[in-house]
This record gives sequence, C-alpha cells and structure tokens, in this order.
Amino acid sequence: MAEAVRRWLERHTGWLLILDNVEDLAGVVRPFLPASGTGHVLITTRLQATGAIAQNLELEKMELEEGALFLLRRAKLIAPDAPLDAASEDHKKPARELTEEVAGLPLALDQAAAYIEETPSTPAKYLKLYRTEGAALRAQRGKLATEHDSVTITFSLAFAQLEKANQAAADLVRVCAFLAPDAIPKRSSPRAARNWASRWHKPAGTHSRGTPPSKQRGGTVSSTEMSPTTLSPFTASLRRS
Repeated sequence: MAEAVRRWLERHTGWLLILDNVEDLAGVVRPFLPASGTGHVLITTRLQATGAIAQNLELEKMELEEGALFLLRRAKLIAPDAPLDAASEDHKKPARELTEEVAGLPLALDQAAAYIEETPSTPAKYLKLYRTEGAALRAQRGKLATEHDSVTITFSLAFAQLEKANQAAADLVRVCAFLAPDAIPKRSSPRAARNWASRWHKPAGTHSRGTPPSKQRGGTVSSTEMSPTTLSPFTASLRRS
C-alpha cells in the first residue's frame, strides 16, 4: 500500500498527507515519502527526535485569552471568526478560568468544548464538574497522578457521559484500553463484538466526540491510544461484570 500511495503522490501536486500518532518515523513515515512531487506531509508524534525526516513544531500551551477563545469557538458559543468580546461575560469568565485549570492544554480544551457542545452545557457548569471530578480523581490516585491530569479529568467527564448514553460503547472503550491501539482483531471476541454491534447504534448526538474515536477496517478496529491508568476509575465495574 505504501508504494501505491508514494507513486500517487509523485504524480500529483497540491496534496496533503497526514500521518497521525506516529511512533516509528523510519518504519512508518519513510516508505510513504515521495522522491519528488509538490505537496506537504504533516506528522503528529510524541517523539522528540525526528532527524532529517521532519522539522519539529511543538504544540505549545495556550495563553489565557487564546484558550478561552478557542473553547468558546469550538463549543459553538460564538461564531468561528468572532472575537472573545463577542461572548457574554457569563461565558468569558469561566472560559478563562477553565483554560487556567487545564494549564492551557489544547487537547483538554478541545475535550471540554466537545462536552459543552454535545451535552449541551455551559463553561460555568463544565468548570464546576471539572473541579469536582478533579478533586475526586486526585484523591483516588494520590501520588500516582500523571503529568497531564487535565486531560485525564476531561476524558473522564466525557467517558461518564458516554456511559450514560451507551453502556455497551463504554464497555468497549474499557476493553480497548488494555490493548494496543491499532488493528485490534474483531475475531478476538466474536460474541462480544456481536453484542456490542447490536447495541451500538444510537440516535445522532448521543456519542460524545470528547471520547477517543475508533476506526474500523475490515476485520480490525483501531482506537486512539489510551492506558488502563487513564480509565482506572471505570475498569473496576467491568471486572465485576
């Protein structure tokens, strides 16, 4: 497949190739890179050293005003091109406070905005939930807390919402947390797969985009990488069942 993609890129112009969550630059990226052609390659990775393959561009934390603006636009509380002043003070103040709470992390702000949009909720209500959930998680995890608690907290809130909407989907996310994120064989648990599939379909809007997305390819399914530690508040109920 890589060879076919590379040939297509070499014969065309104006393309954008996105390689997401790459862990092996030499093994995954290099086979796709064309020897010639006019286009761009965007790679997302947690690797610090990219060598001659790519130029690093670190995604920095957002400043207070920038984060609040991103949150309100992403939650569709103001227009995509509207300035921060277009929002009401009831939205601006908690949006700034939430940005400060999550230390300006773009992923945490995106998850929060997705929750606010789909629940639907408000920045003030979400901020209250975030602080309550954060205190509970920190008390439960103690010294084992991760570097980015804000992402864990925003994920846990989105996961709780998913659990209310679709218990089968929540169970599937729990199971996937213990597996490698890519190419999970459906045949590994055919009975469970049939049960999940029959219960998976829900009306539009009941699956939160704040939870890790999954992609199905043939006989496999892939999910955004997550660890059992992230889901630790929720895995106990699965083990009991």
